[in-house]
Amino acid sequence: MQGELFRAPSAATAATPRPTNALTRPLSALLDEVVNDWQPLLSSWRGSPGAAQLIDWVDSRVQAGATVFPSDVFRALKLTPQASARVVILGQDPYHAPEQAEGIAFSVPRGHPPPPRRR
Repeated sequence: MQGELFRAPSAATAATPRPTNALTRPLSALLDEVVNDWQPLLSSWRGSPGAAQLIDWVDSRVQAGATVFPSDVFRALKLTPQASARVVILGQDPYHAPEQAEGIAFSVPRGHPPPPRRR
């Protein structure tokens, strides 16, 4: 599934504009926008070598032209106070079309068809 999330542009698609819900800003800037009770946990994680490596890798892929979804990868943390969360499940939703990913698991923007079900 990694090929779906990080797609390098081909010559045919290089002129195609990025979907509006594609990541264009550095992850560090998005981390700064999470100002609720998740911030202490995120700050601790952000200081780790693994986090720095992941942030640099994602940012370099975006700068190289890869399409990464969604544009606000921390949206769920902004909308859900840590105090009200009992479990956090990290994963990748199976989005099948541009403009579907919006940063909330198994959710698509109003007016967009949901991805097909897997059985």
